[in-house]
Amino acid sequence: QQQQQQQQQQQTQQVHSQQQLSGQATFPPPANQLRNPYAEQLKAFWAEQSREVEQANDFKNHQLPLARIKKIMRSDEEVRMIASEAPVLFSKACEMFILELTLRCVFGVVICVDVLLTCHVEYV
Repeated sequence: QQQQQQQQQQQTQQVHSQQQLSGQATFPPPANQLRNPYAEQLKAFWAEQSREVEQANDFKNHQLPLARIKKIMRSDEEVRMIASEAPVLFSKACEMFILELTLRCVFGVVICVDVLLTCHVEYV
């Protein structure tokens, strides 16, 4: 069983490597490439994020402070001027990154709890 899992993992890595080299890799990775029982929830999360971005019409309210984002962008010596849209897009990208990271952490905790409970049940 471990050999089968290792072979599947190697095949998945080979396919992903070939896709990256040919420029066909997608972000986020397809659900069938994610080694995660919560892949469907991640897929639903990204579908919701895409829908939310497409329907966005209020660009004045943000979760992250735009002034701080501009300050960080200006800290780079090569940046001379910043378009007004750039901090808004960067804010949304950071928000989506934080949301996905949080979601993946929650899934990781749930997976660890399941493993711990399974191990403890075997010893009882």
